[in-house]
Amino acid sequence: MQVQARVTFAVATLLLLACPPAVLGGKAEPSSPLLEYEFHSVMPLGSEIFVLDGYQGSVLLKATAVSPQLDGWKRMKQGGSRFVFAADGSPARVYPRQVQFRVTASALDRAPVDYEPLAVKSDLSLNDYLLRLRFQIKIFHGLRVRVVEPADLHMLGAPANVPYKERIYRLGFQLPRVPVQDRMVLEVLSPEGVRLARFHFELL
Repeated sequence: MQVQARVTFAVATLLLLACPPAVLGGKAEPSSPLLEYEFHSVMPLGSEIFVLDGYQGSVLLKATAVSPQLDGWKRMKQGGSRFVFAADGSPARVYPRQVQFRVTASALDRAPVDYEPLAVKSDLSLNDYLLRLRFQIKIFHGLRVRVVEPADLHMLGAPANVPYKERIYRLGFQLPRVPVQDRMVLEVLSPEGVRLARFHFELL
């Protein structure tokens, strides 16, 4: 009987060791972080379209964020939380201080058929309208909103004195210290100050 009791105890011990914590009512070990997204130095931000009163056709707006510092950054997910790590594996706490955006406003490209365009009114011609587009970044921190204007703005492609149906802008922003938890939105405004498009630039 004593030998049988020892055998029974040994078998029970092995079963306990083999059972996962969830079966035993304990807490399971936390899962390993999962790679959710890897950032690159060039990040497409999407596109929007609008139609200008008096012009037969639509204007396609496309935006791209450019930051060499972002290359190799990773967004990881563990449980219900997300984290951002720099290329060297260290935790990223803030956005890069210098970010450029490339915005193309083109009446030459064919707009996607599934888009519902924004209709805007203006007394300006299409050429003058595209030349006078305005830009800003809004930084959302909880309920607080901060607006940042471009530190530098350059137009690429056709010279401003040559009428053309497409304008390409390169915008440089000197950002304050922005925590990675905050949200940033690049806004394209009409010459009259009407918002034409919003492009989200977020890390989390």
